[in-house]
Amino acid sequence: MRKPLVVLAALVMTAGLLGASTASSSAASSKISVRSSVKAPWPGEATKLTGRVTPKKRVVELQKRRGKKWVRVSRTKTRSGGAFAFSVRATTTRTSYRVVARKTKIKRKVYKKKLSKTLYVKAASPKVSLSLYPAAVRVSPMRAGVPVVVQRKIGSAWSNVVNTKLPASGLIEFPVASNVTDYRAGVRAPGATTWTYSSQARSSRKLAWSEEFSDPSTLGTTWRTRDEATYHGKRMCSATSPKNSYVLKGHLRLKVTADNNPDPALVDIEKCKTVGGGTVLQGMVGTQLSHAKFKYGTFAARIKFQAPRGMHGGFWLQSAGVPEIDVAEYFGDGRPRGGLTHYLHDRPKGTSTDWVRVGTESLKAKELLTHGRNTPSTGFHVYSVDRTTAGYVFRVDGVETFRTTQLRSEDEHYLVLSLVSSDEDRKNYLDKSKLPQAFMDVDWVRVWK
Repeated sequence: MRKPLVVLAALVMTAGLLGASTASSSAASSKISVRSSVKAPWPGEATKLTGRVTPKKRVVELQKRRGKKWVRVSRTKTRSGGAFAFSVRATTTRTSYRVVARKTKIKRKVYKKKLSKTLYVKAASPKVSLSLYPAAVRVSPMRAGVPVVVQRKIGSAWSNVVNTKLPASGLIEFPVASNVTDYRAGVRAPGATTWTYSSQARSSRKLAWSEEFSDPSTLGTTWRTRDEATYHGKRMCSATSPKNSYVLKGHLRLKVTADNNPDPALVDIEKCKTVGGGTVLQGMVGTQLSHAKFKYGTFAARIKFQAPRGMHGGFWLQSAGVPEIDVAEYFGDGRPRGGLTHYLHDRPKGTSTDWVRVGTESLKAKELLTHGRNTPSTGFHVYSVDRTTAGYVFRVDGVETFRTTQLRSEDEHYLVLSLVSSDEDRKNYLDKSKLPQAFMDVDWVRVWK
């Protein structure tokens, strides 16, 4: 499984490499290079200050500024290549450090005194947030692998529900009590003794429905193919096939594939050759016929979306009425704004074709998922919406990305999972050589009420 204000610890380097030189350092040759092993240290975290100054076995001294004076912290000798390392504990007080190699004589050669420039180290506590529906711990700045606990309050004491290492996704599975119970999450920097805790989160809902895709027979019973062999609307060159949705290793897989035998009685084959290179088949299933329908609650799915463009994967809610609720749609890697959207669609009364759309292609969601590296196609993430009488709140991995009070409805909605290729998707974007990667996996779908 699977941003609040990001609080960054400042490691400030000025005057070029590592800080403004002091008056005494300007009198010496500032040729000692020093850097910190952690750019954003947490309070109490061990931070290494490493560098080089020739030759080997030379005594170097770490100093810190105390008032107007520099005082010794530690001494060591350089190793092969002149390398040295010191370890300090980061605190919330901005501390100035420097490294001194005094004038010395080694093997009849005299080496002049050298100083590093000043290195400033300051820690800031991470920001920890906890959501329960779905269960997710978010740490900013993100630090995968640090110790993390999730605790439940029993009486006046806190008891661990989870004690583990924080995964890169931040998503942690744990059972949430159906009765009213307070939870909190805590993280601790490597080597530190103090914990930083989130605000308390209170359980208030029960798991009303879930699909874990452990049984292949769920397709055809709970989930049924929608719009089979039908070309219509904005998908005149693509049709849904039951072969494009199946259970694989505990996941639902939805695919887009080439349609090598289109029925000319159903589709204009020649015209479709000008729209994305011909006809395709797609996967789409829903719970409409199994009567799994819901009005209010939290609707969530853990999904790894497709990478190629020219199609869009989706988790959405639909009813005989309105609106259509697109919890998450992903249009493939490479879109400037990230390609991940949350939308509500409604057709005003008295009209047949004009739709009202409320929502966004979420830059916030892009930042949440990528951390500068990943996309919704490179790993599983949880996409959810809270639907209440007051409106809608959309989240990614438990973090709010969009909310609105518009287009509220009392209609019951059923669940839909799809990977489809509309004519608009395919034009200029569909690369058929990438169809082997055109699949979307769904780990689970859950509803809390």
